[in-house]
Amino acid sequence: MNLLPMTYFIEVVKQAGISRAAETLQITQQTLSTHIASLEKELDCRLFVRRPKFRLTAEGELFYEYCRRFVGLDRSMRQEIREMSGEVAGTVRVGISQTRSVILMPRIMSGFRTKYPKVKVFLSELTNDELLNRIGNDALDLVIGDVSEERPDLEVQELYREQMVMVIPGTPEYTPLAEAFRKSGELKELVNWPMISNSRNDIVGRYINRVLLQNHIPPNIAAMSDIAETCLRLCAEGVGVYLCPDLYIRYFKNIVARCVSLPLPYSYMIHMAARTLPGRQAATEKFMEYVEQKIKGVL
Repeated sequence: MNLLPMTYFIEVVKQAGISRAAETLQITQQTLSTHIASLEKELDCRLFVRRPKFRLTAEGELFYEYCRRFVGLDRSMRQEIREMSGEVAGTVRVGISQTRSVILMPRIMSGFRTKYPKVKVFLSELTNDELLNRIGNDALDLVIGDVSEERPDLEVQELYREQMVMVIPGTPEYTPLAEAFRKSGELKELVNWPMISNSRNDIVGRYINRVLLQNHIPPNIAAMSDIAETCLRLCAEGVGVYLCPDLYIRYFKNIVARCVSLPLPYSYMIHMAARTLPGRQAATEKFMEYVEQKIKGVL
């Protein structure tokens, strides 16, 4: 049996439908439907039903498990052959938030590509929750983010810490807040001041919310965005105060030049996590090793 229809079938299962799978595979729905119909004819069974909701039949579930095994073995075989010839090649699917990707990946990728020119790196830039879902569904090889909850399907290592800062608009009406916080160093000074936040699907947004709750401060959210640059620009325009990692203000220096940035006694760990697999491909291993070695120089 040809492996190509199997890879197509795996994508149909992942996307829970023909149309989304065809879009992801960049082929027409008709082409994909023809491949699936050929599989069903060869196996003499229905593999899934579309209505009222997409679901695999019992035969489809069994076939899906075999497809994953066969495609995985084919990938491993090709990878081992390349490694025997001393060549590191392949594709690494990396999940990382948009802001961390903008800040970290260009410098990491430039050096990595020089060392391993035959490795392709595909970046998925999403919120932390979305990334963890995608790696759980076999759509990513590794993620860089918050993986503090125990995940038996992931091999997790600590990468670096992000230190929090308070970014206060430099406009006159916010001067009393900046002065009060410099004197007390306590977050209670934030009470009743408007704030800007990331959504709780994001590491920063979730951590900000936790810190405010610990300090019994009801958040007075004036604006919310998943994009750090947007939050910092809103802050610079006087919309509200923004709590974020110092990594952001070091990168977006021009935006925060009009703001007051004060350190906070809070930080959280950023992890690198890869799927727990026997015989993980060399490209993924080399990428992880490179990130671990170079991350401090990038920061």
